[in-house]
Amino acid sequence: MLISISLFGQIEIKFPPTRMVYQRNTSGNATLFITGTYLSNIGKIQARLKTRAGEPGVAVSWTDIVGAVSGNVFSGSLSASGGRYDLEVRGLKNGQQVGSSVTVEKVGVLSITDS
Repeated sequence: MLISISLFGQIEIKFPPTRMVYQRNTSGNATLFITGTYLSNIGKIQARLKTRAGEPGVAVSWTDIVGAVSGNVFSGSLSASGGRYDLEVRGLKNGQQVGSSVTVEKVGVLSITDS
């Protein structure tokens, strides 16, 4: 069962759920896959990773994960190093944010040897 997270009905994140953990590769990075839906008239989808206080990680700035949206469904990805993050997703139209961003808390990038 997947949990959907939405705010004001603009964007709904279908994946990843809160507390999702991704496995790092041998280079220490992971690809975070992001899927969801949107209701507003937007042009593209961006995502970022914010570090959590007291947790390891390297923040990832706003990055286009979908350059040209269509069909009210989106899918994209970000690359991240080991750590624990809050994933934030937003929609833009003509360079301006549409509605509020949506946050998925406690997304982790770990190795099976991390404790």
